[in-house]
Amino acid sequence: MNAMEFALTEINKKTIKTSTKREYLSICKNLGLENLEMPLNPQEITQILAGIYNDNSRRKCAIALRSIYGLKIRITSASPAELDLPRFEVLHEIIQSSRHYAMYGNLMLHCGMRIGETVVKQPIKGNLIIVNRQRNGYNEVTSSKSSGPVVAPSWLLESYSNWEPNHHYNTVYLGITRLFRKNGYPSMTCHKLRHAYASHYSQLLSPEALRKQMRHRNVQTTMSYYVHVAESDIKKVLFQN
Repeated sequence: MNAMEFALTEINKKTIKTSTKREYLSICKNLGLENLEMPLNPQEITQILAGIYNDNSRRKCAIALRSIYGLKIRITSASPAELDLPRFEVLHEIIQSSRHYAMYGNLMLHCGMRIGETVVKQPIKGNLIIVNRQRNGYNEVTSSKSSGPVVAPSWLLESYSNWEPNHHYNTVYLGITRLFRKNGYPSMTCHKLRHAYASHYSQLLSPEALRKQMRHRNVQTTMSYYVHVAESDIKKVLFQN
């Protein structure tokens, strides 16, 4: 049996999300494991993983392979990305200029929601959006990666209460990516809006309050991986008086 056939069998046994199963299979295919026979050699797999340039991508692949094949391979710690984000006010103005994607973008930028969480309507309670589900790129509704209440700005909550999402995940992703490219920010993505949210509100909220808004389990995840503070922002806070 080759490694890909083994992966198909093992993945189907696991009680994991369909999207995770697809991701695991995609990783196996991209690594060329259909050309390897079982049992796999951990040293050979380690060499294959060493060819992946991005640390976080390599880590994701290692986690998948350990889960599927039970390999004792080293999983490195995730490393924070260095992001040079546009100013929060600039992102806000660009998003408002969109006729079709403004609400999706506002939810990402002003509530820190993930794109999948914006393409399905979430319950509202008072001034809170109760994030508990998401719609993925295959149009499947699943539980959210992390659930919990998010305090939303009153102006946004008023519009959101009367709004229904009517665009597919992939449509929103492409629409917002093209919107930023059109306005001179080709590297800006939907997920980076979540980083922009964390970076902006890190200057206004305590770390613990921001963690709750981001729905992270650990405050270190919030502050180390999502908050990117520019030198100009530091000076703005230090010398505002």
